[in-house]
Amino acid sequence: MMPEGWKRVRLQDACDKKICYGIVQAGPHIPGGVPYIKCSDLNDLSSVDRLGRTSNLIHEKYIRTSVVSGDLVLSLRGNIGDVAIVPDALNGANLTRGTALLSFGDDVDNLYAYYAIESDEVKNKMSVKSQGSTFKEISIKSLRLIKILLPPLAEQKKIAEILSTWDDAIQTTEKLIECSRLQKKALMQHFFGLSTTPSSKLSGTIFVKLGTIANISTGKSNRADCNPNGLYMFFDRSEDLMFSDDYLYDSEVVIVPGEGQDFSPKYFCGKFGLHQRTYAVMPSSDVIFGKYLYYYILKFKNYFLSKAVGSTVKSLRLPMFKNMPIMLPSLDEQKAIAEVLNDADREIELYEQKLEALKLEKKALMQQLLTGKRRVIVDESVSEGDPSDSYKVKDEEAAQAQLTLSLD
Repeated sequence: MMPEGWKRVRLQDACDKKICYGIVQAGPHIPGGVPYIKCSDLNDLSSVDRLGRTSNLIHEKYIRTSVVSGDLVLSLRGNIGDVAIVPDALNGANLTRGTALLSFGDDVDNLYAYYAIESDEVKNKMSVKSQGSTFKEISIKSLRLIKILLPPLAEQKKIAEILSTWDDAIQTTEKLIECSRLQKKALMQHFFGLSTTPSSKLSGTIFVKLGTIANISTGKSNRADCNPNGLYMFFDRSEDLMFSDDYLYDSEVVIVPGEGQDFSPKYFCGKFGLHQRTYAVMPSSDVIFGKYLYYYILKFKNYFLSKAVGSTVKSLRLPMFKNMPIMLPSLDEQKAIAEVLNDADREIELYEQKLEALKLEKKALMQQLLTGKRRVIVDESVSEGDPSDSYKVKDEEAAQAQLTLSLD
């Protein structure tokens, strides 16, 4: 049932200009020309300098898709339905053939329209309407007929305001993750040096060959031979390494891809089965700490990649592993280094968990607010700014309820 005061309208009817796509052929890049937006640009419109530029002559031929700050630009192909709001810096820019301009009327809040188009309901409709064999694309005609729900303007603004607080929290957390990753990189450079290869010997540092302090082995050719009873975790492909838990129990080992697999070292404590295309590097001496070895190999992954051989499929050969030079400080220092880097990893992991929680909360909130299942009350006394604040809502099934949203 339609929420009271809401209406369902076609995108074209919500716009004050005809929805259309941009420049068919932008021509060569013209320094100082008019910037244009491609599908691939929609994930970040913050930098004008990285955009392509077309001539003023071509721009004038497609003046219909000259954008104004606040307009929405939507992807017609590729990631169909990706949408972005035009920033002030791109006022007067243009679009390419794979994008569409949506310029809304006075009774539609641009930010609300952005969230409405981002909703699963609208994205699914666009996916159903998309056609093509080589690549999928939604036609302008089909796009114009896609419908969105519109509450009264004041309610649109309030819904957009609430959802934007989640976006702010998501962006802040993403920046914290990036800063933490950069900090970890700086720590690894501090401990292991700036070089991308381990061959540059530091003054007073002992280097040994990996084969002298670790046993390096491969597994069996298939899962049954390696793990007949199905009792242990089995690492079959590089994807198994990338999507497994870091830590289990019982033993220590560094696992790295072997024949023709992407490089993604992982550190494990646990029982496992191993495919023959994957190497297990097991410390065999009391002079090396397993977790230190993991971080050391991770730091010098480019060294491994540079040693890969083969034409069609690149392979990392066993002799290369055995001859890899390992910087060997004291065991206590190795443990201290591993502990610091492990703490850095855990910090990143916690931020990533928080980010995932925020995205799930936002998705659930969009499903509630953009369908009218929860109605906001336009009330200036309601707290603003922090997504942990409470927002008053009107429930269509209950007369009035309090929707409390928290980051915790």
